[in-house]
Amino acid sequence: MQLNRFWMWCGVILSGTVLIACEPANKVTPESASSLMVPQDKAVVTAPVAMMQPLVVDRYVSFYGEIHCDVCIEKTMTVTLRPDYRYLLKVESADPSVETAFQLGYWQQMMESGRQTIKLLATPYQFAVSSSHQLHLIAPASLTSDDPQNHSVLAQSNEHLHSKPLPIFAVYRYMADAAMMLECGSALRLPVLQQGDSLALEQAYLAAVETPGQPLVVALQASIVATPGEEGGDERWLVESFEAISALNSCEAKLAEPGVSHTYWKLLSIDGQQILTPENRREIHLVLGADGRAHGFAGCNRFFAQYELSGEQLQIDAIGGTKMACPDDMAAEKAFLAALGVIDSFKIEGQKLTLLQNGSPLMQLEAVYLY
Repeated sequence: MQLNRFWMWCGVILSGTVLIACEPANKVTPESASSLMVPQDKAVVTAPVAMMQPLVVDRYVSFYGEIHCDVCIEKTMTVTLRPDYRYLLKVESADPSVETAFQLGYWQQMMESGRQTIKLLATPYQFAVSSSHQLHLIAPASLTSDDPQNHSVLAQSNEHLHSKPLPIFAVYRYMADAAMMLECGSALRLPVLQQGDSLALEQAYLAAVETPGQPLVVALQASIVATPGEEGGDERWLVESFEAISALNSCEAKLAEPGVSHTYWKLLSIDGQQILTPENRREIHLVLGADGRAHGFAGCNRFFAQYELSGEQLQIDAIGGTKMACPDDMAAEKAFLAALGVIDSFKIEGQKLTLLQNGSPLMQLEAVYLY
């Protein structure tokens, strides 16, 4: 997904001889990542781990596995952990109409009840370390199982995501024949190689700025490549495909108000009535992805749909989904899907999305994390 894109507008910053960091609001640093507390609203359950062997991340370490969940969009997951406390995440969907999601960010490790855990910040995912070669998914609770034979396990893999093209939003700066980019989710700032599609990015940037050196937010696909021996470090961004440039000049400017598309929207209320998520259940949510395709979870079933977006006008139709029957009252699911089919516009205020019908508020949702 957009991450072609389960994805997120962020920043890349470019400079000449002086590197200027465009730091996202509430920026996490590698030094502080290991001490951050896990949000208390994220459920954590016990994985069937008999004996822990510590996981030491002193180099790139990657894990891959299938997700066992009948009502979840996640099918497979690949995680690359970096020694600077940054991660790269790839999530493939069980629904072919939903695009593969990518994300970069910070990870933190903790000891909980005598076991080592790994939390991917800005996502709902948390793992218990069962050995240096294996992770058990323990959060969110909706992706876990009480059946020890049906736990989602990620095994160590040789597929490192940093070498793959990643759809990113970043702040870019070009001056004195040198370019730098800073990716917002992870604040990873690296020089840009003058290869691949970097020329198209450079030309679009110079056409958009009044003076060289001005930071601008860009959308592109890039990989991280090692260039041993070059001055300034051994990692560089390689621009695989330049996509778009905007007038925004910082990570904060983009992240302050999420866009209606490529954002995970958690349902708060329908017709003014608060919707609560039952314990150990996945929350009702909506994601408007690329190419006019929407998807999410309605309370019992996964759903998918098509949508048309024009300014603040939004219409969702052709809604389909799984046909599971749940023991709980399905009134919220029925009301949510019915409301999706009749909304015609929206408005965003801060982190809140209001979906309207004929100018009247029908549903309110909240941005949880960006894709």
